[in-house]
Amino acid sequence: MASASPKKTSPKKTLTPRLLSRETLKSVTLFPCKMLREKFHNGKKASAGTSSLPRIGPFPHTSETGQKLSPVPQKKSLFQVSPPEIVFQNFDVNEVSEMQLFLVNKDKFPRLVKISMERSPYFELLCPNGAHHIMPPGVSSPVRIRFTPKKNKNYSHQLVCLTPREQVVVPIRAIAARAILEFPEQLDFSKCPVKYSTQKIALLRNVGNREAHFQLRTQSPFSVVPARGTLGIGDTMEVTVRFHPLTTGDHSGFLAVCCNTGGRSIHTNLYGEAADVAVELSTNSVKVGRTFITTSNYATMYIKNRSNITAHFQWKAFRTEEDEFEEKARQCYLLEPLEEALLKTFIGEENIEQEMAKVQEDPMLFSDDIFSIEPMEGEIGPNCCAKIKVTFKPLEELEYRNVAYCDISGRESRLPLRLRGEGQGPLVELSDHTLNLGNILLNTPYVYEVKLINQAAIYAPFTYIHTTANVGCCFKFTPEEGTIAPGGIQTIQISFSANILGSFEEQFQFIVAGSPISAILTIKGFVTRPNVHFDVEDLDYGDIAFGFPYTKTCRLTNPSPVALTFKLRMSDDGTQPAVTSFDQILKPNDPSWRDGIHFDVEPREFTMNPSQGTILPHGYQDIEVTLCPKTVMEFYRRLLVDLEGIGNGVASLTITARCLLPELQVYPHVLLYDECRLNVPYERKFLVVNNTDLPGCYGLISQKCKEDTPVFYHSPKPCGIVQPHSVAEIPVVIEVQRLGEHRTNVLVGVFGDERNPRRQELRSTGRLADIYPRPKLIEFGMIPVLQPNSQIFTLINGGLVSTEFRIEIVRKPQCYVIEPREGVIPALGEVPVTITATLDDTGLFADTIQLFTGNSLLTTFELVAVGTGTTIAMNKPFVPELNLGYQFRFLPCIHRFKVTNRGHHFHRLFWSVGCQSPPEEEGQSVSDLTCHLYVAFDPTYELGFNSWKEKKVLKINMANGHPYMECISLRGEVHFPNLQIQPCSLEFGCILAGTEEVHSLEMTNCSPLPVQYHWSFHPDSQVKRLRYERYPIKFKPQPPEKRRTSSDGSAFQRRRFKIRNGEDPGTALRESWDSAQSLGAEVLQSTSEKYYIPLGLGGFRLSTDVPCTSLEVEKAFSILPQLGELQPGERQRVSFTFSGPSDTMASATALCHVEGGPTYEVELTGEASCVSYSLSQQEINCGFQMFNEIHHSTVTLANIGKITFDWVLNLSIADQQLPGVFLVNPTAGSIAPGEKEVLKFSYMPIVPGPFSRTFQLKMGDLELENICLKGEASFPMITVNLPWNIKGNEKYEKLIEPLQQYSQKRKLAVQRRLRPQRLGP
Repeated sequence: MASASPKKTSPKKTLTPRLLSRETLKSVTLFPCKMLREKFHNGKKASAGTSSLPRIGPFPHTSETGQKLSPVPQKKSLFQVSPPEIVFQNFDVNEVSEMQLFLVNKDKFPRLVKISMERSPYFELLCPNGAHHIMPPGVSSPVRIRFTPKKNKNYSHQLVCLTPREQVVVPIRAIAARAILEFPEQLDFSKCPVKYSTQKIALLRNVGNREAHFQLRTQSPFSVVPARGTLGIGDTMEVTVRFHPLTTGDHSGFLAVCCNTGGRSIHTNLYGEAADVAVELSTNSVKVGRTFITTSNYATMYIKNRSNITAHFQWKAFRTEEDEFEEKARQCYLLEPLEEALLKTFIGEENIEQEMAKVQEDPMLFSDDIFSIEPMEGEIGPNCCAKIKVTFKPLEELEYRNVAYCDISGRESRLPLRLRGEGQGPLVELSDHTLNLGNILLNTPYVYEVKLINQAAIYAPFTYIHTTANVGCCFKFTPEEGTIAPGGIQTIQISFSANILGSFEEQFQFIVAGSPISAILTIKGFVTRPNVHFDVEDLDYGDIAFGFPYTKTCRLTNPSPVALTFKLRMSDDGTQPAVTSFDQILKPNDPSWRDGIHFDVEPREFTMNPSQGTILPHGYQDIEVTLCPKTVMEFYRRLLVDLEGIGNGVASLTITARCLLPELQVYPHVLLYDECRLNVPYERKFLVVNNTDLPGCYGLISQKCKEDTPVFYHSPKPCGIVQPHSVAEIPVVIEVQRLGEHRTNVLVGVFGDERNPRRQELRSTGRLADIYPRPKLIEFGMIPVLQPNSQIFTLINGGLVSTEFRIEIVRKPQCYVIEPREGVIPALGEVPVTITATLDDTGLFADTIQLFTGNSLLTTFELVAVGTGTTIAMNKPFVPELNLGYQFRFLPCIHRFKVTNRGHHFHRLFWSVGCQSPPEEEGQSVSDLTCHLYVAFDPTYELGFNSWKEKKVLKINMANGHPYMECISLRGEVHFPNLQIQPCSLEFGCILAGTEEVHSLEMTNCSPLPVQYHWSFHPDSQVKRLRYERYPIKFKPQPPEKRRTSSDGSAFQRRRFKIRNGEDPGTALRESWDSAQSLGAEVLQSTSEKYYIPLGLGGFRLSTDVPCTSLEVEKAFSILPQLGELQPGERQRVSFTFSGPSDTMASATALCHVEGGPTYEVELTGEASCVSYSLSQQEINCGFQMFNEIHHSTVTLANIGKITFDWVLNLSIADQQLPGVFLVNPTAGSIAPGEKEVLKFSYMPIVPGPFSRTFQLKMGDLELENICLKGEASFPMITVNLPWNIKGNEKYEKLIEPLQQYSQKRKLAVQRRLRPQRLGP
């Protein structure tokens, strides 16, 4: 029979995928009984071959075979397939298995059959696939199928037999081997003790045909052992299930048995009931007796177990497990705050995780430095008890209390045990509680001793507490710390060297470890200082000249027994070195001759030599004080002495002087040079006359030469010093540059009077010379009168013809002799002429010399001389001495002189005789005479009540010209009750209103009389307080509801109203309100936003037509003591306290009245004000910012008042637990008046969303000021368009898998940080 040709089949169509719900993806939970039923059903179905028939259907295309149809009914099959289903079981991977089926033709006719099977990598048809076969009637034909598995899993396929009438489909299945576990359906633990492990054992059996790898899971309070394992085919294993309840009551759960070899998981129900058992403490409170510190004592108690279980106990520090969890969470939070971890980019995360793990593993047992419990944990058998030892070891003398909690099996709640104990410290006392040192010297070392006595039975460690108050830093204690044995004594050596004057009383504290009471030693005394004094009370320089140094000497004496190092300084003296007249004359071209000397700072006019040094005990130092005045004024200065280590200004010396400018005159006013040849130098002299008693410094101001200047002049000696009542010369050399007559102005400056120079004139005539004298000014200078003095000048003939000449003197020809008086000057020649002057009077001689050629006057030139000395002449030598030789006693000796006045003026002569006898020779005798003198002293010479002293010298001159003179020192003293008060004024400055400031001064009785005094205030003393009056206003600015900075950021919000220096507060308010009222409502809004005027000041103004309110002086100042008595040399400190109310300005004069003595004044000044400040902004708007970025901003805090205040900035308590990282720098400080502090804020939100944080700023004693920081934190967002079900889609699963892993990792990390998990095995 020929086989039919294969048919062309159409491509297999892809079916539309079905959308599965999430519920269909979950595994089916089976209980053990149902699992076994399913297993039995599947096995039976696989073993029964006849239970499953092949699927037979009509043939879809009958025309393909072309055969004649059988008369067999349609519902009856023509072929029989045996077996109806092919099942491969117990196969191995990669091993070939074969099975065959038989196809039987039950028809009466041969039939054409087509056997085919789709291609598969696992199943293979061992006959031609898709071939047609003719089967005779009743014949059985075998069909073999080969199976090659690649994995151990279930496979399915089908074989198709196609006849002309029907289609027979034979299923092919391969069933892999699998494991089936058998376990009880329920475990009931019934009633069990709480916090105690009860266990049951169950059998786990593998009834499958494959080795089982299983895993057991349950939840608290149930646990299972083992949690995983391997079970062979038919094997059985014991499984231990434990029930450990932590709370009483009913508990239920399930045990899941999972097999990873293809089987389904099964669940077993678990039941149990927990209850408390008879376990208790013998007592709930333990009290340990009084115990010395550093020693220990103990008490005992018992834990009683009346149950049938073995109870395990632990002593815990917390009452419940929830408290332990909170403590662990707090410690984890301190280990790693989330905000700081983000800022540090997770650096050191592994170390932090390890520390957190240690915290979670900590059992939180009871731990205390004072109480300890032994044993800390253990087990108690049934119906037994455990002895517990409580040890008490106090550290201080206190009553200690604590609570320990016993966590024990069989009891749900922890059993509290209250612990009490009292510590007894050491008893240490001082041998002397008060040490009075009496009067001691400043900077002098002293050594004292005190004893510390330990009256307790334990060792007493002590420590000296250092103090810096008053003179506390001057004391040193040795040893400063140590340990005193029981009943022992420790000697403390005290070294003291005071550096502060006055009385003192200090308390020094010794802290004894473990004792709340310290040993306090009070030391008091009075510190005096060494002093120095000058030998004179003042230095009076009298009238002195400007720019000339004057030196006076004084002596500084050290009467104390120690060496003193001193340093001298002058009050109100400058620092820039002064320029003296001797320095000034060396700088003739210096611009200061014309413009004066300009100082950047005040010049230093006083120089002390030496200015510092060391004076030995009872020694002295001579001081030279040089004054070089640079200011025309009356000087009243004080030379102050500072002693190193003692004080400043301990001694002073008054210096007085009057600086004057001498009136200098310059002659002649017009200096004639007459005819001068061009470019030929000619010299004349100005005379500077000083008729005053002071020297003067002068200088010819240099000429400013230009190209067209007709006459150049200079001086070889332009500057100089003219002594009192004397004359100085200024030589002036000119060179005429042009023909004709010239008048040149010159200036002669006086040092110190540069604004008033002497203006002189130079007259000259430029010509081309023919016959002329040289020089044209003959200057004799200062010459003695009645004595001849000669000068030579030259007559020069520049022409080509000899010329006769004649010379005549115009005014006083009798005083001059000219040789030759007349003669002939040869052509181009010279004739020297000598003129001899014999002056017949003192003073200035100015004459004119006339030069005649023939009978014509050719020229004139000047002659100048100054006569010095006297015109009185004697015929016998009179000076330097008149020696009369040896003369007889009691005989007159006469010596006659002839005195002639050769001048032209009358002279009055005064004679005085001063005798000096030579020393007596040997053999001469002198008679002894006695003369009684009576010297009276008038104590009323000086008026007033101040003590004074007077020193005079009584000189006794011998008669008859005897040279010997006797000097007797006279000294008188008048004493009144007098005081020395230092300082004489107290300035309290500006203090905070409502506080007090104490200053003190020292009073010394410097008189030999007792002094009784009392204090009062001068009636003109004033204490003013700003007074405000309320008045209706048209415009009143209100503080904004939301404070914020202005748009330009230049204006600060004012917390306090600021009054500028010298400005009336009422005026300032009215100006701001009037301006706001005139500008209108718009300006009103902007003004109220920029400035904040306190409501308390908004309705007031300062009264301008009524004086400020006056307060009583006694309310501002107080004096202690107000009266008293001082013995001679005694000192006392007086305290002045200033406590003015707010806005107070005080100026008072305190009067110290001395009975029988003067009244002393002490000036007191002070001011009281409040703290005032301003903030640049109080609301920081961060706007939108990324949640992981840091926002930086600044706020400026300014001190606009007069008081220095401290400030502290903290985050509000309510905001401290909120997320976010806050960094503020600085957080505290102090601001001086007029200073500013920039506060830098840094914030990172960490969490997206709006945020608002409040910082509280505390300034001094004022109320808290809030600074608000707000904004909104955002984060980037991405929207992903994915299908609803991505399960099984490889494209999306690759994208989602990393995100799921990262999310799961972060979730676990957060859970580990925030809450420890308790998982069952």
